[in-house]
Amino acid sequence: MKPGPGLITDRSQEGKILALLREQNTWVSAAELTGISLQYCARINALRKRGFVIENRLEVSDSGRRRGFYRLREDAQPKLFNQSEMLIAWRDPEEEQRR
Repeated sequence: MKPGPGLITDRSQEGKILALLREQNTWVSAAELTGISLQYCARINALRKRGFVIENRLEVSDSGRRRGFYRLREDAQPKLFNQSEMLIAWRDPEEEQRR
C-alpha cells in the first residue's frame, strides 16, 4: 500500500499499532496491544486525533472478567483536518478594513 494522507509509515508505537490493526483486519485484543505499548490507549487516541476511525468494544465474562478489543475501520477515510478547524470562519481582510 502506498502512503497517503494520514498514513503512518514509521515503526513508532503508533505505526506498529496501526500496522497490527490493518494486518489483523478484525478485533485485536488489548492484551496484544500491550505487547507494543503499555500506554496503548494513548497511542490509539493519537491515531484517532489523526483521523483514523478505531472502534473498541468490551466483553464481560460470566465471572466478571473484562477484556477490551479494538479494530480499525478501513471503510472510514482519515480526515485531513479536525472538525474544530472547520468552524473557523473566513473573513475578508478588505471587509475588515472598511469597518
